[in-house]
Amino acid sequence: MDIQTIDAHAKSVMLAYKSGILSIHGNRVHLLGRIFDELLTETGSQFKVVDRDSEDYPFEVSFIHNGITYYAIYSLEEIKNKFGGNMDELITAN
Repeated sequence: MDIQTIDAHAKSVMLAYKSGILSIHGNRVHLLGRIFDELLTETGSQFKVVDRDSEDYPFEVSFIHNGITYYAIYSLEEIKNKFGGNMDELITAN
């Protein structure tokens, strides 16, 4: 691989980040919340909410489309604003 190829890939990654794709790990794509919401609406996919081991962002909301998991993370306040107050009913038991 040469520097021009790496430059092209780096520019693609920077453009993806500016578009709301925060990271990609394997088949998991971490998105900004507003981008996640748009894609969830567009695909009409079923979503799940799971607890995370984090004080700042203790919730992950995700859906799977074409074998790729798209997700966003939320604080307690954000998740309450998004889904209302009854979190126990939203959280998917794993």
